[in-house]
Amino acid sequence: MSILGIDYGDKKIGLAKSAGSLAVPFMILENKGNNFVLKRIKEVCESESIDAIVVGVPSSLGGGKESDQHKKVLDFIKILSVLHKKIFQEDERLSTKMAKKISKDIKNRGDDDATSAMIILQSYLDKRKNI
Repeated sequence: MSILGIDYGDKKIGLAKSAGSLAVPFMILENKGNNFVLKRIKEVCESESIDAIVVGVPSSLGGGKESDQHKKVLDFIKILSVLHKKIFQEDERLSTKMAKKISKDIKNRGDDDATSAMIILQSYLDKRKNI
């Protein structure tokens, strides 16, 4: 099963895809609005034979009130439903910090969004392995 991981942001959207049981960074989309993003993700799903989508959802570390970004991501997930793919949510807490560290360690600045998507997708894949 091919799975697409998504790290949604107001300016950029990171994408990762599964390669067996491993997630790999794939691409970064500029967030030029829902129609543009949906069209590009649909193209990726078709060209990469994607069966399911995992979207990183921000959660507060303290379990408090939902953030504006949390609401935006949930709205984005509703928009993705027109693709008729299975959509899963994955906690994305700390994925950006981890992505920045990984990118710094490999001197690959600028790919933080795709790396964040990779971390989100890998977390999902690891949980599935343990079920």
